Amino acid sequence: MFSGDVRNLLGEGPTWEPGSGSLFWVDILGNKVFRSVSGDPALLSSESLSSPSAVIPAAGDRFVVTAGRRLYIADRGFDTIREFSEVPDAEGSNRCNDAKCDPYGNLWVGTMDTGENRRSGRLWCFNGDGDARLMLENVGISNTLAWDLARNRFYFADSMDGDIFVFDYEPAGPAIRNKRVFFSRGEAPGVPDGSAIDSQGYLWNARWDGSCVVRISIDGKVDRRIELPVARPTSCAFGGSDLSTLFVTSASLGHGRSGKKPGLSGAVFSVVTDVRGSAVPEYRMQPDGHVRDRAG
Repeated sequence: MFSGDVRNLLGEGPTWEPGSGSLFWVDILGNKVFRSVSGDPALLSSESLSSPSAVIPAAGDRFVVTAGRRLYIADRGFDTIREFSEVPDAEGSNRCNDAKCDPYGNLWVGTMDTGENRRSGRLWCFNGDGDARLMLENVGISNTLAWDLARNRFYFADSMDGDIFVFDYEPAGPAIRNKRVFFSRGEAPGVPDGSAIDSQGYLWNARWDGSCVVRISIDGKVDRRIELPVARPTSCAFGGSDLSTLFVTSASLGHGRSGKKPGLSGAVFSVVTDVRGSAVPEYRMQPDGHVRDRAG
């Protein structure tokens, strides 16, 4: 276990920032943002951000936080947090969920219906100027944003469907095409939540209500399964000095299926692996943080 006494209602969005050797994560339902250095967690923001879902390093020694339907800029110490953009979803009940940068510094943000009832979610891509392009729609719960440049692949999960999809990824644009099922519901316990990708192109996926993280090979087969003492792992990210430690967030909300220890639910776990992963690239936003010509 990594996060000591911290127990999240809905821990999510782990991100490793190699410059400071820090792990960031959020508690979406607790409205909290955490940072940990050397295993010592610190609360960076509480209540000032509604439903924070991800923390992404950004150019200029800053961070972008997705929260609700808005994007915020925070300085390194999170002493100053200001809104700089809004996700142009037409659905008022939607909020941001999973968010990551692609290898070229574009920020991808998935949304979902807050009540988890409607397929009103979308996937957006923000360039450095803050222009938002619609990439997908009719999504239930947006999760798993990962890129395999060696194979020109983009991975995306809809937790409402229970499938992980793979697309052809084209950096120019960028664009995603040729959607197909990569890993189906039922091939591992639970449903897919957040993911990370390693240096061999294998996808590591946290399984909500599945009590595990699975490593999935490039041909869509389970390569290994890491059992966890909680029912609801939510996401994962590689970090540590050599990027071989997998950090896994979890939720205490509902505790999931019986037989697991509720006292550990909501903790952040660390697993030393025998492969290297990659840190999330920073968002290449404009130096002044000013959004120009924002798309609607």
